[in-house]
Amino acid sequence: MELKKLTPRQALIYDALIPPGMPVRGKDLARRTRISERDLRSERKAMQEQGVPIVTGDFAIQACRILQPEELIGTDISEGMMNVGREKVKATGLESRISFAKEDCTALTFPDKRFDAITVAFGVRNFEDLDKGLREIHRVLDDNGKLVILELSEPDWFPMKQLYAIYSKVVIPTLGKLLSKDQSAYTYLPQSIKAFPQGEIMTDIIRKAGFSQVNFKRLTLGICTLYLATK
Repeated sequence: MELKKLTPRQALIYDALIPPGMPVRGKDLARRTRISERDLRSERKAMQEQGVPIVTGDFAIQACRILQPEELIGTDISEGMMNVGREKVKATGLESRISFAKEDCTALTFPDKRFDAITVAFGVRNFEDLDKGLREIHRVLDDNGKLVILELSEPDWFPMKQLYAIYSKVVIPTLGKLLSKDQSAYTYLPQSIKAFPQGEIMTDIIRKAGFSQVNFKRLTLGICTLYLATK
């Protein structure tokens, strides 16, 4: 998906229409556009082709404050976006415990059993190879390590399912016409959510990667789903 520039006014309109459960809101999209323009061309191409989730430190900072780990590592394929994360971490004074590493989720450079826990927020949906990515996560997790995945999903109950369908098929594409000449940038998100395995199907895929005690819980009226698993 090609990132489009948004003016501050367009970003505010975008934020007003996109629900809080969605990870890409107007101001965030504008920031990602500016950062991606500073990245090397090869990195931009990789991000566009793989749809790799972008790390900017927010989840890392929250996890560090709440869980108090000895060490926390955030990974992404974009150095530009991780630099944003590094600046945020430095501002909070947590740079001694939080670091960032450029990684390919399907070929991690970390040794076996390196981590006690791994979290992925709004990222596995964009793995180039979901099965391979999950197997890599399983490899670098220690025995009894925990995997937590937060991902967008489609509501499955009336009337939220019907309202969400109207919103994703009508409101978001209409918004794309108003803010961008490239409507595909606004249809990609609901299309990718619809195509991604959800609920019991996703838990089966996680189990096939070697995990046990796999459970899921729907959040935000079904717009997000939390998956929990143990190695």
